[in-house]
Amino acid sequence: MRMAHGLDELADVTLIEPREAFFHCVAAIRAVVQPALLDRLIIPYDRLLRNGRIIKARAEQISEGCVVLGNGQTVEGDFIIAATGSNYARPFKAQSDSIADFRSHQAAAHAAVEAAQTIIVVGAGPVGVELAAEIKFAHPGKSISILAASDDVVPGIASKLSKALRPQIADMGIDVQLGAFVDGVDRTDAPFAGGLHAGGKTYEADLIVPAFGAKPVLPPVECAAASASGRLEVDQWMRPCGYQAVFALGDAADNGDPMTIVAVRRQVSWLLKTVKKLIDGTSVETLPAYTRATKPLLLVPLGQKKGASILPISRSGCLAGPWLTQKAKGRDLFLTDTRKELGYT
Repeated sequence: MRMAHGLDELADVTLIEPREAFFHCVAAIRAVVQPALLDRLIIPYDRLLRNGRIIKARAEQISEGCVVLGNGQTVEGDFIIAATGSNYARPFKAQSDSIADFRSHQAAAHAAVEAAQTIIVVGAGPVGVELAAEIKFAHPGKSISILAASDDVVPGIASKLSKALRPQIADMGIDVQLGAFVDGVDRTDAPFAGGLHAGGKTYEADLIVPAFGAKPVLPPVECAAASASGRLEVDQWMRPCGYQAVFALGDAADNGDPMTIVAVRRQVSWLLKTVKKLIDGTSVETLPAYTRATKPLLLVPLGQKKGASILPISRSGCLAGPWLTQKAKGRDLFLTDTRKELGYT
């Protein structure tokens, strides 16, 4: 979406997109307790491109200079960019191309949270932590627990960020059980009621919400190979299969970045500059290769008052507290910027 918008004034852009609208998943977490947000986070594509075109279809095959659609139609291009993203359990990401389905899944999750008194969120990554905090902020009387196999909340980013989040989560009255590997769960794709087994114990709750395991959606690139992480192998210019003018970015591409919206925006910025140079006739091998971010960056709001962030100001990152976290992300969840990119002010 961002790539298409950024190139619209410079090239003849065709966006191949099967979904009826853009679903801003960052705000979908809060929409579980504030369903009125759905009207803002479901954004049509009709204002995205002024000059280019949008084909509502699914790509079935990608090769050098050519994309074959599900109906057999062929779309040719000098440069092809695959950005197929990742899947996640509902209601955090859309499970189909339909707006109605997304609204239905969100409504079901909202109703389940409203009815439940005891809720377990499985997973202590950013999604799990943010969801638990959003529910607790909206419903302080409910019993909310986070259950995870990891040894800390939001692991793998920066230890100082985890240490800053832990006491805030505790102050909200959210129970956190870490180091509990889940070895028995009824389902991983949607919330459910009942029990699960973890760390040799059985846990029961009115509602159990899986919030772990984002899975990359590999683009249908000919001769594509998946890395150990399940993402598409790419070279230093984010090209798969040795292709010259086919690029892959985002959650689906194994370029060393984590699967976060911040990482995707950084990749888009680099690829926009690269493709603009290529349009002018520059050889890709003469351009700077993509390098993953070496400084940590993550913003984790906890409801609408708390949270912490790690900013890429030093090698180990600079810790920011609730005020800056809320100002940068928590208050708006990037909704205004995202809607603006799609032509909606």
